[in-house]
Amino acid sequence: MSKALQSDLQRALAARFSDAPACFESTAHSDLLRSMAARGSCSAFMDKPVPSDWVRIISAIALSAPTKSDLQQSDIIVLESKEMQRRLATLVSGQTWIADAPMIAVICGNNRHQRLLHEWHGVPFANDHLDALFNAAGDAAITLGAL
Repeated sequence: MSKALQSDLQRALAARFSDAPACFESTAHSDLLRSMAARGSCSAFMDKPVPSDWVRIISAIALSAPTKSDLQQSDIIVLESKEMQRRLATLVSGQTWIADAPMIAVICGNNRHQRLLHEWHGVPFANDHLDALFNAAGDAAITLGAL
């Protein structure tokens, strides 16, 4: 790993961890590791729309991630309507940036997928307990992590 890249990775890790691990020798994935370590949450956005092709591609990639029980129980709802974003912002107090973002992606767990498959195949739904919630919530979390 070049000294500059190693330094960037070390800085990114040190910003998050008081006992940041020492950097190691270069690998084929050093740039990826540096970018992942430097990630953070952004709540300040440019005032221009996100290209719809990018939204579709990123959504498809996120929905392609492995899922908890291979049930693909997540959906992405893209809000580009300023009115819908304002309505969402009122539901999540203290997060005024939601109304100002060019678009918002809402990641949902959707247990209905599995229920529909059972219904279509005439098979009783045997998972009608708390595990169904955990499967859908897990899938939504995996989708969010893949964005």
